[in-house]
Amino acid sequence: MINVQSFINKESSHIDLVIASTHAGDYLADKVVDFYKSKIKYPLLVLKGIDRFFSDGEIRVRLENSVNGARVFLIGCFFNMNKDYSINDNLISFLIAVRALKEHGARDVIGVIPYMPYARQDKPTEFTREPTTIKLICDLLIESGIDRIVTLEAHSPQLHGFLGKIPLTNISSIPIFSEVFNRFSNSTNVISVSPDIGSAKLIKHFSKELGTSIVIASKHRPNIEEVEITELVGHITNEHDTAIILDDIISTGGTIEAVCRELSKKGISNIYIGSSHLLGVRDFMQKLEYMHKNYGVKKVYATNSIVHSTEALESDLIEIIDISEIIALVINRLYHNKSVSEVFLHD
Repeated sequence: MINVQSFINKESSHIDLVIASTHAGDYLADKVVDFYKSKIKYPLLVLKGIDRFFSDGEIRVRLENSVNGARVFLIGCFFNMNKDYSINDNLISFLIAVRALKEHGARDVIGVIPYMPYARQDKPTEFTREPTTIKLICDLLIESGIDRIVTLEAHSPQLHGFLGKIPLTNISSIPIFSEVFNRFSNSTNVISVSPDIGSAKLIKHFSKELGTSIVIASKHRPNIEEVEITELVGHITNEHDTAIILDDIISTGGTIEAVCRELSKKGISNIYIGSSHLLGVRDFMQKLEYMHKNYGVKKVYATNSIVHSTEALESDLIEIIDISEIIALVINRLYHNKSVSEVFLHD
């Protein structure tokens, strides 16, 4: 016979806030949950590592607890320098996880994707026959049943349109880097540099926060793996000896190296770099050492939107900024249906 009172008590204590993660997002989920439990102290269910890769490459997602009626925040960090699984593997795993959560009764599934893959493929390269790949990724996310996406410094403003009716919470990195470089506020010897036209809006807001003048690099690619800086647009005087370069994504570091070379020619001897998503692939670490010795690069500051290589984590030239506190606060505000725009976002 059913114990009615026990059943009612169990129903009344049902937790409807869930923080879940695929294996690729476990490292960030751990930090988010630790902060949430220690500072916010709101009851939540944690589901970690809900995906499994079989030896033939297929992926299975299994939920060990009920999510019926819950608001689920699914954390996925697709780029991991220390694992064999590719961005594509982790992306498919994330999509399957969203579908599993929706099929098993989740009220909402909010995808927390700090680094959005394929965002740079937001339009075909001029005079080429290329697809708009990020539109395809957004179509897959929509089809999976996702209800909202939270990301950090989305590379492409078109992401809002590509997601259609799915809301996008785009956390700006400007408050993060404004705090990092606060010691340079209103310094007359400092310039803020955008490595290309695409980051011009970002550097405009950042320089306004910091009180510095702006320089924008104009670049040209003779071929896919070569970068030439054709011009530095802005006023660089003899008084300027320090530059802060801000970029959303740094991959091989080719563009950054070219910009640092040109800044060095202009008499800039101290260079600091901020990157929302430091992929640091191929020979980036060797380039960084070269830039340190020859162009005066002092430090690279990057968020932990991805899992960095052991070499990067151990480098004295790289400092990692933890975004788990920001993610936890965004989760809390969205869970309680509160606006996050005035606190975390930048127009």
